[in-house]
Amino acid sequence: MRLFLLLSILVLCPLKVNAGENHFFYMTDIPVMNGFKEIKEYGYVFDKPEGRIIEAVAVAGNDIVIDDVKDFYKETLGQLGWVYVEDGIYKRENEKLSLNIYKDNNLVTLKLNIEP
Repeated sequence: MRLFLLLSILVLCPLKVNAGENHFFYMTDIPVMNGFKEIKEYGYVFDKPEGRIIEAVAVAGNDIVIDDVKDFYKETLGQLGWVYVEDGIYKRENEKLSLNIYKDNNLVTLKLNIEP
């Protein structure tokens, strides 16, 4: 009986899922690595005839290891169809993604750019 009641509640009252909660606001298919918090105000999207230009920025405490961030995005971006070109540079179709990581005082800043 309890199982029937639980299933009824789940079917009749679907759960709300906040899509993009752990993904960049303007890069909805790219996740924000655990430990980072996106600063949406620093991001933007600009469409032009040659393609889109997108920037996203996230910060974390300085306990984040830069090589771990590089490894995370190398693996994750590869699963999303981005091909590794060289350190911090990926390509997918006719777009280039640049991944820049800066460690300064108490923060690690992660900046992603996509351009044609």
